[in-house]
Amino acid sequence: MRRARRRLDPPPGPASAPLVAAGAARAPALAEISRVLAEVQLDDQAALDTATRLIGELFEGACVLRLLSDDGEWLAPAALYHRDPDLLGLMRDLLSPTPYRVGEGLPGRVAASGEGLLFPAVSPDELRAQVRPEHRALLETTGVSSLMLVPLRAQGRVVGTVAMACPVSGRPYTEEDQGLLQDLADHLALAVTCARFRRANASLIEAYDATLEGWVRALDLRGKETEGHTRRVTELAVRLACALGVSGEELAHIRRGALLHDIGKMGVPDPILLKPGPLTEQEQAIMRRHPIYALELLSAIPYLGPALAIPYGHHERWDGTGYPRKLKDDEIPLAARIFTVVDVWDALRSDRPYRQARSRDEALAHLREEAGGHFDPRVVEAFLRLLEEEGNGTVHADRRAG
Repeated sequence: MRRARRRLDPPPGPASAPLVAAGAARAPALAEISRVLAEVQLDDQAALDTATRLIGELFEGACVLRLLSDDGEWLAPAALYHRDPDLLGLMRDLLSPTPYRVGEGLPGRVAASGEGLLFPAVSPDELRAQVRPEHRALLETTGVSSLMLVPLRAQGRVVGTVAMACPVSGRPYTEEDQGLLQDLADHLALAVTCARFRRANASLIEAYDATLEGWVRALDLRGKETEGHTRRVTELAVRLACALGVSGEELAHIRRGALLHDIGKMGVPDPILLKPGPLTEQEQAIMRRHPIYALELLSAIPYLGPALAIPYGHHERWDGTGYPRKLKDDEIPLAARIFTVVDVWDALRSDRPYRQARSRDEALAHLREEAGGHFDPRVVEAFLRLLEEEGNGTVHADRRAG
């Protein structure tokens, strides 16, 4: 047995020397592996199976990919390869139910040390002594003459191991083979680590968004006249943004901004917020500070920074007479221009304590009249087209919001 003389830290990129040593016959397989590792998001089983199969084919042997558990204590098989389907099934039956504890057996030793192991030529008796009793039947059935294991290393941490077993009829593995396998394992480790980060980030985003929904429900319960308003305008704002070509992260920011568009009203006193009639001039001045309250509340949360355009800007007007900054035309963020149209539409179509909801035709007429004044004409045009495409233009049922 030889221990690989390789540093723990992964190389900054693919090493050219092992590629040359691999020989021209391996070039197509190396190119395919590079493509998979570069283009496939390794966060599903099919992708892990593909990468493991390509590595097994490259080194003409059985391949076992093990990944470290989240608690860092166990190595469980994540993907297996053998060119013989029957032997592959046997590998799954015997290996899948039996994870290794870090430090236990050959895979555990590699994970614990961060260094590879190489057996250029190994006798059956020597190999039997290295594996668990329940795996010895597998070795006897498949026949192994050479073995190499390397760690999956990313950012100085071990996240798994790869083991290659050469059949009796194959060419014994060399240090150059192990060096190439290590380079591939390092790339695979980076892909796996990025996939885990994406999953963790997605879970965090879901938690954040659930918190936002809770804030919105609290605000809707406080201001009963707008109950259900937030949900409706959020759904419609997202659809209008899609119609205007917004996608990806920008669309997610619009959704969050729409959910939080009135969050600043948490700073408005109840006697003003819940007043059943028109507000006095002094009360209006206080109410008009709610976009500033939203800015003060949300600007300290970096995650919500891109969503601030709507809570801070949805009372700006296309002609520059809005508040709080009196922005005009394209100075107003597109997200705010989109939401303003949707917000006014929903307000017009909803009953309020001091007035009845306007009819569909009256609401449509108001939007047309204010295009170029209150609203961005292009957004109004897209909104009217969206209403026409979605049916009769009644975005929500006419019912009292409170």
